[in-house]
Amino acid sequence: PTNDVRGETVLAAEAMRATHGRMTVVDGATLSVRAGEVVALLGANGAGKSSLLGALAGTVQDGGAVRVGTRAVA
Repeated sequence: PTNDVRGETVLAAEAMRATHGRMTVVDGATLSVRAGEVVALLGANGAGKSSLLGALAGTVQDGGAVRVGTRAVA
């Protein structure tokens, strides 16, 4: 038997929001990553890349939802 999970969503984030002080740095970001995909996060300095990763990890999240597999984590 094969446990082929290619194509299944392994990470999903919806309506992510992150702020630093009074400044909103991520607003409404949505992301879906499927098994087997390679994902790159690109952008200019100050575009919110680290803030989005922090929001996904739950360290700077002010709103939104994150699922790993079928489990809600933030």
